[in-house]
Formats: sequence, structure tokens, C-alpha cells
Amino acid sequence: MLQRCWRIYSTGIMSEKLEDAAERHKILSDEEVQETVEQMASLRRASGRQPDADLEAMIRFMPVAACLRDGREERGLSLQHVGQQLNASQEDLHDLEGGRLAGIDGRLLHAYVEFLGKSSWFARWKTANPELTARLGV
Repeated sequence: MLQRCWRIYSTGIMSEKLEDAAERHKILSDEEVQETVEQMASLRRASGRQPDADLEAMIRFMPVAACLRDGREERGLSLQHVGQQLNASQEDLHDLEGGRLAGIDGRLLHAYVEFLGKSSWFARWKTANPELTARLGV
């Protein structure tokens, strides 16, 4: 898992964190998050680079990003179609699916989750991640 996380972290492709959808959508415990943060930060330093300041938030958000992308793809929907339905830009949707936290619009995130029928799963994720939930405004 760590090698896949590192590959994803270093290349910025967040939705491929784990091999199958069930694992990609797994809501990580605080212990799992901290272990992954420590290991990825160590790998990043070993490669001569500093870890991102927001690494913990990125790791916590990875299952959400995967859930959005997988949910859209399972339904055979394009970013263009979803953007039209939600009155959102493809770029903003792509950023959500890619796990890019900078500038996330909490209202859009909530609307996208509802559009895909993932509200129950997202409620569990929010309960497990109260600080990030508050920060994102969802």
C-alpha cells in the first residue's frame, strides 16, 4: 500500500491510491492516517524533497476523491455532463476528483456527493474527519 501511496503522492494522481474501489473508498482511521503520513513524509525526505505541509489532509481526502471519480465513471458520466448538471466547471470537478484541496468549494463537494448518491458514505467520512470537514465547509 505504501508504495502505491507514494507513487500517487509523488505524481499527484490521488484516485489510484489503492488497487480496488472498495479499498480506495475505505475511510482511514486516525492511526492509519498518521502511519501513512509518517511513512510518506519519510519517503519524501529520503528523496531530497520536503513533504507537503498539508499531507495529512491530502491523505484524509483521498477516499473522497476516489469515491467521486469512481462514482462518476461507474455511471458512465463525463466531467462535462456532471459540470452541466451541477453548474460547475470541469476543472473544479477534476480538482475534487484529484484530491486537490486548495480552493475546494464545500457547496460543490456536497452537491457532487449528493448527485452521485454517496451521501451516506460521505456522512461516515465526515464523522471520521471532523477537522477537515469543518475546514472544507461541508
